[in-house]
Amino acid sequence: MRLHNSMLMIGCCITLIACSQTSPILKGQDHWIGTWQSPHSELKIQRDGQLRYHESQYQQQRTAHSQSESTEQSEMTAPITVLNTQYIQAGTPEFGNRFKIDKAPYLLKGHWHAVIDGQDFIKK
Repeated sequence: MRLHNSMLMIGCCITLIACSQTSPILKGQDHWIGTWQSPHSELKIQRDGQLRYHESQYQQQRTAHSQSESTEQSEMTAPITVLNTQYIQAGTPEFGNRFKIDKAPYLLKGHWHAVIDGQDFIKK
C-alpha cells in the first residue's frame, strides 16, 4: 500500500512540475506571459504555451426611424505554435488565429504595453 501511495505521489509531483515549466516556444520571451487587456479584448498567455483570447464589441446604430444595439463576442483557446517578432500563431494555420504584432512589449510609465492587431494592450 505504501508503494502505491508513493508512486501516486511521485506521479502527481511530476505532473505539477511539467505544468509549471515554460513552453519551449516562450523560452526567452517571458515578457509575453500574463494577461493583456485592451478596451474590447483580453489576451492571456500562459507559461505552458496556451493562449486564451476573448473579444467583445458593442455597437449601437440609430436612424431617423429606428435604433438597434448588438454585442459581438468571440473567444478561443489554443496552444501557441509560433511566436516571433511579427506574429503570434495560436492553433494550426487552418483552424487557429494569427495575431499581428505591431509593436512588441515595451515598458511605459511602469506598465507593459504591446500593440497587437492595431490594439493597444496593457499587461495586468
